Parts: sequence; C-alpha cells; structure tokens
Amino acid sequence: MAIELFETKKINFNDLIGKPFKYGGRGPGSYDCYGLCIEAAKRAGIFLPEIKELINLRKRNEKFVVEKNKCYKRILKPEPFCFITLKLHPKYITHIGFCIDHHRFLHITKEKRTCIEKLITYKRKIEGYYKFIND
Repeated sequence: MAIELFETKKINFNDLIGKPFKYGGRGPGSYDCYGLCIEAAKRAGIFLPEIKELINLRKRNEKFVVEKNKCYKRILKPEPFCFITLKLHPKYITHIGFCIDHHRFLHITKEKRTCIEKLITYKRKIEGYYKFIND
C-alpha cells in the first residue's frame, strides 16, 4: 500500500505487513510496536528517539509518558503520520501505532502480526493522538 506524502512522495508499507512481533524488535525481520513506529516514521521523514522496551507494564508506562511529554504534541484528531497511543491494559498506555491516514493505523501486537486496522476498531482503548516534535 503506497500512501501519498504531501502529494510528492509515495510511502510503501507493504513489506512491513505480516512481520512477527518480538520484544525489542527493530526490524527488518521482526518488530515491537515502538520499533514498527520507528520504521514507519522514518519512511515519512520523521526520526524518532529510541525508547528501550521494558517488560514491566508500570515501568514501561512511566518511561513512555516521560518521553511522550518531551517529544510529542497532543492533537485532537488523527492525521496522516501522527502516532496513536492505546491503553490495551486498563491502567496503562501499553501500545503505540502509526496513523497512515485519518481512519487507519499501522501496528503490531504479541497476538497480531504487523497489520493496518481501522481506528474505530480501538475507539474505547485510544488514549490520544500525537505529532512528533523535532526541536
């Protein structure tokens, strides 16, 4: 699937679809959710800082929230090439995906290989939408 970027460059994510999940995965053979976002963002010209994956949900949430507040600006609605954070665990932000347009996002979980899904499918679990700030 090729996505238009500012009507001048097409970004293809097809080679990412179906890749397996691996904690700390940074590709090209496997990814975790943040590793997949690093790769997808890089294709859109956005270079994310590394955040090492932590298995403990509470510690991972604390680390991500600190990084999120330093590097991301919250936006009200999804837009192409923004990030979506989700609470797949009731208390913690545990997941991040990469919006490819206003209605769909690219992501991976332990249970699902890399895929593109509709945002509405996760409506009740969405914590927010964010743009990366490169200061």
